[in-house]
Amino acid sequence: MTGVDDVLRRWNPHGWRRLHTPPSATVRVVGVPGTGLGSLITELEEAGDDTSIGLRFVRDGDCAVVLLVTDVSAVLGRTEFGVLDGAARGAVVVVCALTAVDLRPGQQEQVIRDRDAELLHRHAPWFGRIDVLPVSAHAAAHARRLGGDVGRVLAVESGIVDLRAALCAAVTATQSARVVRAAVLARTRAMILDEIRSLRTVDDTVDPRTERLRLSSARVGAQRARGEVSHARTEILHDATVRLRAVASRMSESLDGGVIAPDDIPGLLAAELGDVAAAVADAAAQRWGPTSASGLDEPVGAPVPDPPERAGVFEDRFALVLGVSAGAGLGKLLSTSIGWLPVAPAFALSVACGGVAAWWLVRMRRQLAHRDRIRRWVSDEIAVFRAALDRWIRARAFDVDDRLGRAADERGRERAAALVDRIAEIDEEIRRRDGVRRARIAACERDLATLGPFGTGTFGAGTEPIGRVPRPSVDGFEVSTDRNG
Repeated sequence: MTGVDDVLRRWNPHGWRRLHTPPSATVRVVGVPGTGLGSLITELEEAGDDTSIGLRFVRDGDCAVVLLVTDVSAVLGRTEFGVLDGAARGAVVVVCALTAVDLRPGQQEQVIRDRDAELLHRHAPWFGRIDVLPVSAHAAAHARRLGGDVGRVLAVESGIVDLRAALCAAVTATQSARVVRAAVLARTRAMILDEIRSLRTVDDTVDPRTERLRLSSARVGAQRARGEVSHARTEILHDATVRLRAVASRMSESLDGGVIAPDDIPGLLAAELGDVAAAVADAAAQRWGPTSASGLDEPVGAPVPDPPERAGVFEDRFALVLGVSAGAGLGKLLSTSIGWLPVAPAFALSVACGGVAAWWLVRMRRQLAHRDRIRRWVSDEIAVFRAALDRWIRARAFDVDDRLGRAADERGRERAAALVDRIAEIDEEIRRRDGVRRARIAACERDLATLGPFGTGTFGAGTEPIGRVPRPSVDGFEVSTDRNG
């Protein structure tokens, strides 16, 4: 098998089989439904055969000559071209018959023929300029029924005679191996050129290049959840502040109402602050989970009950003087109001009243001063506890942010590594696809070179190169067999 044979067998198996098939006088007639295939085949068979070719007409099979039947009222489109492509895969010559021309005679018919011929040439340029012949099966049947000289004249006018002569010329042309070789080579070269054009036009690396661009512009670093940590810290601090204000309010109400003795306030305050610390620790654990830093497992403890010692000697003396003076004055007032008491008892009464008043006033001042000291101590302890709790919450938030930051950095490094690997895979895929496309184009170009310039080629030693094939002529009608037509 020569190189040309191998190229034809791979690219155009139908044409390759045509080269190795004996010549036949069979014509395949195809067309869309409604174009009058049956009546046209009948008239072609009844028109007789003045030559020794012996034409036969079939609707199926692989034939060297294909007759495409179209209707004058229809425009060639996808349906007609699909029928032609299916029937003419291994064809050498295609003839087109335009039926029902008696409906649009004259110049309008010629315009339709020229239009169909141009459309056929654009769709299948390897067949050259496909001739479109007008024919009327109805007029041919009428001429056959009339018979005689009138019938022969009407048959010629119906176009059936010219159509059969063109088919005879096409079949005669396909008897020549040189003509068949030229047609097969032209079709194969067109197929290779279409493949090269498709490979150069269609870029199958668009999707991977788009993905690579998207991955290259993506942000590699992972975002830290600092906003969520800050929001949680703000909420925990606010909740702690509300709880401490409630504790301060309850302590003040207890002192002012006398429900609890001032000496019992430190123990109560320690319990209240312990509850606040536990609540804050639970809230932090729910929001942030366990901590990874030592010393932050538990929040700051409650303050040690250590109220200030009683002081204020000057205030006690001042209250004593006021009490003695007020009591003496009260005793003198009582003795004067009685009037009959002697001096000694009156003096004793004044002294007794002064002592009692001084004792009561000093005692009351000491209780008020002690309560005020406890209240200030409670406020100070709550403020100190709040500062320590705020420091613990901030340290806890910093620990969480640091832990989340390390995890985000680790995820970012992993994602960056995966991204680099994926981009490398995409680059390799792009290079592979480009290489495959270039290799396929080079293979197509080598096959074209094997076929020779403009679809010429040799089929082994001793055979002549294929050049331009002249169109056979029958009664002035030329059949196109060369793509350069």
